[in-house]
Amino acid sequence: MTTTPEFRFAMAALFAAIAVVCAVSAIVAARRPGPTERALSRFAERSGLRVSADVQPRLEAFLRTRTVVERWALAVAVLGCGALLLTPLGGIQAFPVLVAVPILFAVMMVIAAVSALRARLFAPAAGAARLARLRVTRTSDYLGRGPRALTWVLASAAGVGAVWVAVALIRGDIAPVPFAVAALTAAVPAGILGAALPRLERRILDTGQPAGSELELAWDDALRASALNAGRQTSAVLFVVALFLAVAAVTASADGDIGWGYTLFVWCQLPLLYVYPTTGARLPRPLYPDGAPGGTAVSA
Repeated sequence: MTTTPEFRFAMAALFAAIAVVCAVSAIVAARRPGPTERALSRFAERSGLRVSADVQPRLEAFLRTRTVVERWALAVAVLGCGALLLTPLGGIQAFPVLVAVPILFAVMMVIAAVSALRARLFAPAAGAARLARLRVTRTSDYLGRGPRALTWVLASAAGVGAVWVAVALIRGDIAPVPFAVAALTAAVPAGILGAALPRLERRILDTGQPAGSELELAWDDALRASALNAGRQTSAVLFVVALFLAVAAVTASADGDIGWGYTLFVWCQLPLLYVYPTTGARLPRPLYPDGAPGGTAVSA
């Protein structure tokens, strides 16, 4: 159930090295335009949106700022996880799933949400024409029915798993008690985020979208969809973490060996990165200018 001090020191050193890489990449992104230009090109290609000369500078500035902040935050978060490995908390076998994964995903979600809530991508000049929506947008305007439903399916499964563990723990049917405690602990932040998710999404959707053209509004929608996906992705990952630990707690052997479980967790978690993309994805057709995806070439 616990790991050796030598292994923990080695993993802490690895986390520190990853933090250095994140910090260096943040410095490079801040000082060189190349990474931002490539990121914008990939985002545009995945979203099916044009990058005209009048929107390109604002988009690059937005992505550069978000990338730099995100990578510095990840550097701090990874370094913090490495430090936690040297504490008694780092001795538990479930540390990567219980602590590291939720922290890293939460950092990315917070940055995406703050960017959507505080940043103003475009600022039409005073007196210039502005576009206005005729109705209030909803999450269903940006995310498909499947991804929306999957979030709550996983939430329900995680809730059932937590109840299952609690009942088994009370009845004394669980051999590795620390795993049961870890499973119930993981269910708490998952439940809190799940309860807060609709309110967070409503805050994002209520944020103003100053835009002077259909293309600007479509780009704002694309980045708004990215923020919504970040919240859904983090919630889904936390639900999977809680469910994984619940299953591990009930099925693990007396010595707490769940080596098989980590492989299962990875295979369950990776598809969520594609179901909830945060680096560009096709928008629903009504959100595109003229109702259809446009070209992706950057205009001169």
